[in-house]
Amino acid sequence: MKRTCYLLALALFGLVISMQSAHCQEQKKPPEGIFNNHSSTDYKWDVSLDVFRMIAASQAHMTLRYAPKRRQGAFRATINTLGWFADKGASKMNSDSGYSETFDSRSEMQSFSTSFGIGYEWRRNLRVGQFFHGVDTEIDWYNNYKNTTGILPSSSLAVAVAPFCGYKYQISKRLSASLESNLYIHHRWSEGKSLDGEVTSKSHRFGFALSPISKLNFTFHF
Repeated sequence: MKRTCYLLALALFGLVISMQSAHCQEQKKPPEGIFNNHSSTDYKWDVSLDVFRMIAASQAHMTLRYAPKRRQGAFRATINTLGWFADKGASKMNSDSGYSETFDSRSEMQSFSTSFGIGYEWRRNLRVGQFFHGVDTEIDWYNNYKNTTGILPSSSLAVAVAPFCGYKYQISKRLSASLESNLYIHHRWSEGKSLDGEVTSKSHRFGFALSPISKLNFTFHF
């Protein structure tokens, strides 16, 4: 009887020791990594549409990116504005004389505007999403080259440098959304002209603007 109790106590003591050893080993084991379904994946090409400018200014800004394999970033080209406007009109007007005769009044206006940029962005993957930063160089050109409506023709050219930073969130394998902020530093040259096309005034100015939300992009990756 005593021998049986002794063996039982020894077995119970060995079980306690083995459980304690297993618990210590479990604590020393490093925690397993958590799988992230929304980790950011870089593709060679992607194209973005800026819905912030589309809603706020009715402008479709698009950005195309190319990411080489051995670089931690991507080259980017942005088309901000590309437009041509032409308007012709004719109307009947009464003569200033006391007669009832009328004459034709014709007006015409034509203008062209474009804004585009090239730059580079560096990328850093986070636990969820991706942080990116970089710099764009932009050119903005406007030319109201024909106007017979009484508004004098004018033209302007601006060159800008825009450092930026932002955050990208991967919605699905091929679709992501990103929010971007920038500091827009520019120098603009302007000319005013007479109706005959002669330059009547020239000016230039330097300026900068900080935009907490400069782009709200939805991006398709391919």
